[in-house]
Amino acid sequence: VIVGTTQGGNDTATLHIPQDDNGNWLPDGGWLAGTVWIQDFGMAPGNDEDNNGPDLQRIVPRQPPSLGQVGDGLLNFEEYRGFVVRGEHRRTNPFQKDLFISSELAAGIAYAFPNLPTTHWVREDGSEYDVTRVINFNYTNTGYGGNIPGHIDYDQRALRILQNMGFNPNNDPSVLGATFPFLCQYTSQACSDMTPNETCKIEVYEGAFAAHGWSPVETDHMRKITTGHEVGHGIHIEHRPTSCNDGTVTGTDSSIMDAFVDLLTPATYNNYDIGQIRLHLRF
Repeated sequence: VIVGTTQGGNDTATLHIPQDDNGNWLPDGGWLAGTVWIQDFGMAPGNDEDNNGPDLQRIVPRQPPSLGQVGDGLLNFEEYRGFVVRGEHRRTNPFQKDLFISSELAAGIAYAFPNLPTTHWVREDGSEYDVTRVINFNYTNTGYGGNIPGHIDYDQRALRILQNMGFNPNNDPSVLGATFPFLCQYTSQACSDMTPNETCKIEVYEGAFAAHGWSPVETDHMRKITTGHEVGHGIHIEHRPTSCNDGTVTGTDSSIMDAFVDLLTPATYNNYDIGQIRLHLRF
């Protein structure tokens, strides 16, 4: 750290400036991301570290789909510079994939944080991303140093969750939520790759919840399941099992990503789901 002073009028202020002797735009002393101290050894500002080799967060040893190994779209310099999340600045970890969610629902998102420590719930008014939902939009620099190197290939968009007070397009009360464009149509067609950049929106249908006559506690439980289920689709997690048409997994393996969910379905991701989320999440 370099200590400098600035003076204006009668006031003098002390500034701590990160030292960068190796010229990689990153502080030689590293930075704090949550509770983890990040070192800059061997880092380049335009690299996406969680794109190199197996995802360091991966739990389940399973090969990704064709695009699944691609990182989260955040460059090392962007991870160090950080992001504003609900009015608070935070730096991120280059070795963990980060997912940003923009949600109209006041409830049903927070439950994911213990299971997805790199999920960031940004303000839904668009003040923390641009009009196209790009999180790392501020990459241009007309001054010394120029634009962030490598960013041109690395936009990352927030997943957008909307609270639709009516029903789904088919007025089917059994469909509580949907991800557009559809990841799975409950037909024989193959499941497609999806990323936050490709997902237009996720809708949660409040009218469908009301049609079931659930209690407030039961409705909250199903809302959590629905939100988490559709977020999974938004980052290319298919129904459990991996085929679209195999139906519900029962017993101890019952999952929030089952094709058919009910009040007995867990409202949290299990280890398999978490491993898949960390594996597949990409820009």
